[in-house]
Amino acid sequence: MRRRNASVPRHHRAGACCKQAEVMESELLFKGLVILLLLSVLVSLFSGLVFLVRDQGRSERTLKSLALRIAISLALFLILFIGLASGLIRPHGLPAKDRPAQQGR
Repeated sequence: MRRRNASVPRHHRAGACCKQAEVMESELLFKGLVILLLLSVLVSLFSGLVFLVRDQGRSERTLKSLALRIAISLALFLILFIGLASGLIRPHGLPAKDRPAQQGR
């Protein structure tokens, strides 16, 4: 009797490829959401500018547009925080270089 999955490589048996693809897909969706929110912040900001110039500050459209921008910015901040907490965002800085200790301080 032939063993089940004998011809499939070992790393494919556990679904490693599928898990990696799912992670990449979720990271791509997350980045798309962040870009969409950033673009909507810019649209709201410029629409507020247009309303300010056209209405000369006499209507509430400018106020509503800027309030919407603040709400979208808060949503973006929360999304970024959730992404950091869940591991979708990995902070990376400049690599630490070995610096000689400063003398005289």
